[in-house]
Amino acid sequence: MRRRLTTILVTMLLAAGAVLAGGSPASAASCSGNNCSGMNPNSTGCSTASAYTQATANAGYGDWNLELRRSSQCNSYWARVSGYHHVGYVGATISVDRRYDYNGYTTYQSVHVDHGQALAYTNMWGRVSGYSFRACLTFDQGLGTACTGWYS
Repeated sequence: MRRRLTTILVTMLLAAGAVLAGGSPASAASCSGNNCSGMNPNSTGCSTASAYTQATANAGYGDWNLELRRSSQCNSYWARVSGYHHVGYVGATISVDRRYDYNGYTTYQSVHVDHGQALAYTNMWGRVSGYSFRACLTFDQGLGTACTGWYS
């Protein structure tokens, strides 16, 4: 009887552990709105928390894709570039810009992308009423800039 009771208890503990290990929900995002400004979209969970591509751009200077990304759960925007292979073998800077009511804009979140770098992204701007956002890629050596449209 004692052995049977021990076997039942061990079986129940193993089953409970399997439920806890396999059934845990995805981690929630750790910031929202203006609290996300300057934060990394991957480490905060925003890159997977209801994230989608708001807009894309490609100026034809090689093989790359620029995206303005948005997380509706985190209420924030960031820029992401993938497949960057510039034909001139130069780098570029990607940025996410914001502007208030069409009065100038501020580039605060930016990152340099080297030739051949598969993926790069900026930190985020939290979405605040009255502001709109765009993603830009500016090639090194004065070879031009490509941007998405403005979105709020």
